[in-house]
Amino acid sequence: MQTCEPNRVYCPACDTKYDVTGFPEFSRFECPECGVEITVPRFFDRYLLWRQCGRGGMASIFEGTEPGAGNRKVAVKIMTPEAGQEIGEERFLTETRLITRVSHPGIVPVFDCGIFQGMPFLVMPFMPGGNLEAKLKKNRLPRDHKIICGWIATVAEGLRLMHREGFLHHDIKPANILLDEKDNAALSDFDLISHASNTVSDSDENWISPAYASPERLIYGDDGVKGDIFSLGVTAYELLTRQAPFQVKGTPKQLLEARRHPAFLPAADMVPELSSGLSALIDRMLAYETAARPDYPEIVAVFRRESEGRGLSLRDRLKRMFH
Repeated sequence: MQTCEPNRVYCPACDTKYDVTGFPEFSRFECPECGVEITVPRFFDRYLLWRQCGRGGMASIFEGTEPGAGNRKVAVKIMTPEAGQEIGEERFLTETRLITRVSHPGIVPVFDCGIFQGMPFLVMPFMPGGNLEAKLKKNRLPRDHKIICGWIATVAEGLRLMHREGFLHHDIKPANILLDEKDNAALSDFDLISHASNTVSDSDENWISPAYASPERLIYGDDGVKGDIFSLGVTAYELLTRQAPFQVKGTPKQLLEARRHPAFLPAADMVPELSSGLSALIDRMLAYETAARPDYPEIVAVFRRESEGRGLSLRDRLKRMFH
């Protein structure tokens, strides 16, 4: 495997080479030749990591470059050694390599994976647009609901393909939907599919994302395709209305009760621009019983029509005329 030249960096302005052996990673110094500030990267396998941009209980994510591929920008997700032991190196590599073979615009691709210094890692394209949770919290989501519906349709198409290939996600939420430089949306973190903990307790610490968990996950600690559809429904409702349909925190029993007896308003009541058909579909995606939830072809079709401005029924149009 090709590796980066150890402990040496080049000034981005004058191309002078410097030996940075012993320098703290991510520290900075001024180039003596041209005065440009240089960041000391972390040397990791064949990648140069320039800053940490995310951290969770099992892994950290870094913005980096790959010198051997024209310095393309990448995001490198590095699992902790403890997580690697829990997952199993062979299982991690086998399942992640399977994911690298699947390609769809709605799924963030995985370029590479491996084990370096006892830490499993995977490499994805760097998505400069950030994630939708951050935009939601900063009130920077598009005002045009058709854009959001287009994002959900594309992600749903990607999920449909991944499920055909035998993969589940188990952690669909706005934070895992990323935007590229052209604001195209794609779902990330499919590496959590097989090795996420299925333990459900009264502590949120053992969960992935309780606010988006399906009823069956709360009961059994696991779910299937319909569980992903439920989580996608929660995500769609929250992105379109700017409000979560269920309470965000609580014990499994409390969260399950909120799903059994939902109190949220239909999405179209919150956002009058939405069609009644889309609103009804989201309600079904959030159904307590798995059999009541729609399948991906219907989800994709309804969200795609809405994104193209074709979702309003005659009844919707008459309602708008007289109200």
